[in-house]
Order: sequence, then structure tokens, then C-alpha cells
Amino acid sequence: MVNKYRNDTIVNVHKNADASAKQRTQAGFELVTATVRFLGFGSDGSKNQAPAQRGIFLGGGLDSNTDGTGKCSKFIDADRKEYVIGCCFEMENRKGAVMVRELMQLLGTLSFCASIVNPIRPCLRSGFDLIRGAKIHARVRLSREFRADLAGIRRLLADAAPRMMLTRHPLTTTFGSWDASTEWGMGGFLDGDIFSVSWESVASWPNTPSFYPSWDSSEKSQIAYLELFAGYWFLRKWAKRLSGWTALVFTDNKNVQTWLTKLTGPGYIIPLLKQIRSILVKYDVCLLVEWLPSAKNVLSDCLSRDDWPGFREALRQWTNVPFISDDMEDWQIDPGVVRELERQFGLFDVDACVDKFRTNSHCIRSWNEEDNCLVQDWAGLNVFCNAPFSKLEQVLHRFLACKRASPRGTAAVFILPCWVQEPFYELFLANSDTLSVVRRWPAGSPLFTAPVPAGLGGGRRFVGTTSWPVIAVRASPM
Repeated sequence: MVNKYRNDTIVNVHKNADASAKQRTQAGFELVTATVRFLGFGSDGSKNQAPAQRGIFLGGGLDSNTDGTGKCSKFIDADRKEYVIGCCFEMENRKGAVMVRELMQLLGTLSFCASIVNPIRPCLRSGFDLIRGAKIHARVRLSREFRADLAGIRRLLADAAPRMMLTRHPLTTTFGSWDASTEWGMGGFLDGDIFSVSWESVASWPNTPSFYPSWDSSEKSQIAYLELFAGYWFLRKWAKRLSGWTALVFTDNKNVQTWLTKLTGPGYIIPLLKQIRSILVKYDVCLLVEWLPSAKNVLSDCLSRDDWPGFREALRQWTNVPFISDDMEDWQIDPGVVRELERQFGLFDVDACVDKFRTNSHCIRSWNEEDNCLVQDWAGLNVFCNAPFSKLEQVLHRFLACKRASPRGTAAVFILPCWVQEPFYELFLANSDTLSVVRRWPAGSPLFTAPVPAGLGGGRRFVGTTSWPVIAVRASPM
């Protein structure tokens, strides 16, 4: 009875706290509204909206606290989705010529939907081809391709995940790749899980869909098509596991990399690409496809050739990578350290030095080598920076220049190894009025991960304990 009473009391306290927070929010909203009216501005009460974490405008929604996790997502409202599906069905079954104006209205609506469900966009090309150069009051006949695309859009919208995540980072704790051979079959690897399927067994399956490889068709038996089909099989098998992430995956075929990046290509691959789009939308997977030389795609290559002794040896090497390369230009500090710093100094606006794919970014916004933090304006930002050690002096000079030009509101936290003879450390000491130590870690601290070469499995792994002390230094926004 005591425990039950105590638990009930705790629940009531939480409920009262939530109710009190809502009351304060409503009171603040009413105060702002009253102030606006007092200043002489008209205010239509029916259009006023109180602060909220979830909002819908023209059928498109944003949720800044998805499932209570603080992650942002976008979605199409259920009523809007039903309306758009109905419009597609009606247009798909229209007889005779259609006014260009009607097509423009529908394509405008679908373009808006494509900003939320990205794989819809390649399906719009056939519609825009119909109206290109035509006058608004003219009539055009719908092509078979456009009708098929409308049917595909209906399926995409009907099967789409309820939320399409905006807050997502590339998935780097796994290594995923696939490969195909014209002789034996296809294979794929994802963080220790595998598939290995022979073309002979695929050909023997009854009632296979038309987009499956066909050895009666020169196009559907080409290596590029087989490689793309292996990518489809990879997603069919593991998309659910990758749901909500940007999956960094590897292929050794550059055509496949291009097709999956653009989600379009030559006509003969479109039916297969449509199946891939459907999987990506259903499980809300974003693909970041990179090319990997065939010589390094050993795991999947062995699986595609039924070479089990070679695969076991490649897997042994992948499993027993003893240490990451000595390259110290891409050492990422433990994300837990960054969260602690954010609790103390507020959320960081940008991570100033991240890798090509932004896989080691601690923030939604980041600058990689192409963005180049040395030419960015740091003014007014709260920046986190774990820079490559060789560039620390240049990065500190850039920040200090921006800080001098715009001192108020410009803040940063830098992770520095205590190499007291290095020019970057001397620069820090010379600017102690601006930069001060806020955290210290002694030598032997477990702080950093580094990338594993893709040919050895990819992802990031712990590099051991540091051989030197490390500090975090901060410039305050004042």
C-alpha cells in the first residue's frame, strides 16, 4: 500500500506539472495576443496558434518532438494524403484529352508532396513532359507512362511511413555492401549478416515479378542490372533495420551508385527502381550510396561467387581489425562528452569539422571539407569543433577573427590535445582572455573513435586510450 500510494502521488505530481506548464504556455500566448491588439494591430482569433511542437500547413506537417524523443520529422496529414490519392486515381482514369491547367494543378500538389516524400519526385518527370511548352488552356492526351507513374505515386503515399525523419545522421556503426556476378549469383553483407543467392535458384522460383533478372533479355542480364537487383535484395532484407536512418552503403558499380542516388535512370531499370523507391518510403530509409573498388568489396564479392573459404577469411579480417589506421585527421570524440558540454553551455548550432559524408557530426548542421570552416562566418553561432590536429592552428585563427569582428553572441568549444610545443597550443595560451579551459581529461582517457577503412568493414571503432591529456576550451558568447 505504501508503494502504491507513493507511485500514485508521483504520477499526480507529474500530471500537475504538465497541466501547470500548459497553463503557463496558454497564459503567455494570451499575453502576447493582448499586447498585439493593444498596439493597434488587428488579430483574428480564429487564425491564432499557440506554441506547439507539431503543426500542419496545407496538409504538410512538421513535428519537432517525434515520439517524445526530440527528433524532427515531416509528414503528410492523413486527410491530405487521402485527397491526393483520390486526385491521382481520378486523373489516372480520365478518358480523352485533359486541360493543361488541370495537370499543372495536380503536378503542383504532387511537387509539394514530393518535398515531404522525396522518392515521389522522379515520378513527376513524365507529367512535366506532357505540359512542357503547352499553353495553359490547351488539352493534352495522357501518356501510358504518366498513368503508370500516377498509380506508383498512389502506392507510395499509401505505403509511406507515418513520419519521414528530418533529424537523422548517417548510420556508421555498420558496414553494408552488395555485389553480383554474372556467373553464379548475388551476395550482400550488413554488419555480420549476409545473403548469398544463386541466379539458378532465382530463375527456378515460380511467378517471379517482371522486374526480376531475365536471361532471355539482354538488358536484364547485364551486370549493372544484376548489381541493382542485388541492392534491391539488400533493402528487401534489411530496410526495416535501417528505418529512420541515412544508410551509408557501398557498391562497386558506378552506374548503380548514380541510379540509386538520383532514383532514376534508363527505361529498362525503372520498374526495379520503383520497387526500391517503395521500400525506401515504406521504411523511411535514406540511402547514401558510395562507390567502392571491386578489390575492396571482398565480403560481398565472395558471397556473390559462392566462395565460402574466401568469405570466411575476409570475415576473419573484418572481425579482427586490431586497430584503426594511424590517421589522426578523423578522430571523433565520444558523443556523450558533447551532450555533457551542451547541457552546460547550450545546444551547438554547428559542428565545424566533419568528414565527407558527415558521419561523425554531432549536430544537425555541419561543415565538411567542401564547406570549409576556414571560409565560413562563425559570427553569432555556438560552434562545436573537434578539428583535425594538423588544422587546429588555422581553425583557431579563423574563429578568433570572427570573434573579434562580432564578439557578442559568437561562442565555441574546441577539443585540444595538450601538445604544449605546438603552434595551436601557443595560440590558445596567447588568447587566454578569450579561450578558457572548461574540461580536462588525463592521459589514458577513453575518448575517441576513428574510421575503419571500408575494405576492412567500415564504420567507426574505439581507438583505445589517449597517450596525452586532452582539454576542452571555450569562448563565451559575451
